[in-house]
Amino acid sequence: MNTLSRVIVGAFVLLAIVSLASNVADAQQRQGRQRSNSPRNRQKGKDQCHGKEIDKCYEQLQALSKADRPADIIKTRDGLDKLCKSFDTVVECQKGYIKKCATPLQKELFDFFLESFTKTVEEFCNNPDTKQKFLVHSPCIVDKVFETNDYRNQCVDRFLAAVDHLNHTSRVTQDDRYDTVCCGFTQWQRCSKDRVGAACGKDAYDSFEQYILNTFGGFNGQICPEDVFSVNSQTCARALPPPGAKSRGKLSDNPLTQYISIYAGFLFGKAAN
Repeated sequence: MNTLSRVIVGAFVLLAIVSLASNVADAQQRQGRQRSNSPRNRQKGKDQCHGKEIDKCYEQLQALSKADRPADIIKTRDGLDKLCKSFDTVVECQKGYIKKCATPLQKELFDFFLESFTKTVEEFCNNPDTKQKFLVHSPCIVDKVFETNDYRNQCVDRFLAAVDHLNHTSRVTQDDRYDTVCCGFTQWQRCSKDRVGAACGKDAYDSFEQYILNTFGGFNGQICPEDVFSVNSQTCARALPPPGAKSRGKLSDNPLTQYISIYAGFLFGKAAN
């Protein structure tokens, strides 16, 4: 697995963990309303399993996303080290939350995502040589792709608009949501890969190719396979919002869009702000 692959897959597996934890919080709040209304029970549920407890897990990553150019963090060794430490903090915090608040099935799903995320991040974060190889390509990728208006408008905003679309459509079944998120992600990866190749050359393009074929041959190949969720497929034609749809990013009323905007800033530049 190449260096660029490890950074990017880590980010999106983390988002899967975020989404799962958010669902756990929603479920706990619904259950809390059905339990006894005694002050003691209300306070216990509020303190231990409120959605705000999840947000606390991501405070370090949120701080990084507020930089003027959040993607710059992947251009230096010091920046990569900060990102790796933030991922460690998220994992440990989420473990505690899931242990207290999740159902057995939710814990099983969390463990599945966490195993993939931890393995991917450790392979990158614990290998200085791997980081150095990545740093050969990352300055060009950030400066000539991630921080451009074209990338923001054509790649990132269209992905976030697809996620936002879930709140503004009658397609509300789990299958519909699955199709929309996967089609939006496939659209983003094709759009970004093409721009990296054009701006930074074949080696950088190959890094993105490897990211799609190898990294997501495991995770993305199972969850959002590109042959099923091709941007030109009938599935995506139904699932994606119309051309020109805009996302509100962090101001969106869709919690998943907010999480993606905040915690993937180092991949999206200022687009998600």
